[in-house]
Amino acid sequence: MRSWLLLALLFLAGAAQAEEPWVAPGPDGTPQVQLYFFWSLTCPHCTAAHPHIEAIPGQRPWVKLHALEVSRESDNLRRYSALSRQIGTEPDGVPAWIFCGEMHTGWDGDDRTGAMLRQRLDSCRTSLASGAGPLL
Repeated sequence: MRSWLLLALLFLAGAAQAEEPWVAPGPDGTPQVQLYFFWSLTCPHCTAAHPHIEAIPGQRPWVKLHALEVSRESDNLRRYSALSRQIGTEPDGVPAWIFCGEMHTGWDGDDRTGAMLRQRLDSCRTSLASGAGPLL
């Protein structure tokens, strides 16, 4: 009975992770880093960040952007909460980015926050290419 319960728990944990993968196969089958961008209509920092974040997949085609508005879409807010809990944190305001098992919040300009996010995405990809997997 215990082994059945353990298998069931492992299956459920795997299914929960599969619902929100950090990396998924892209259209050509190569690994694609999943970048979750949580934002609000009433957030001026989100508005400032938006064009820079939207540009990332054009600069890095191996990034799949999920821009999720949380002030009108309760499903997106629940997703933010679930992804945060999955990496052992709590939602900490917007704008927020979750990818490769890490979360970053706040916007201090493209030269600071944007550059840091791009660097962390590049590090995640390097980790994947080396076989180390996403940082969890």
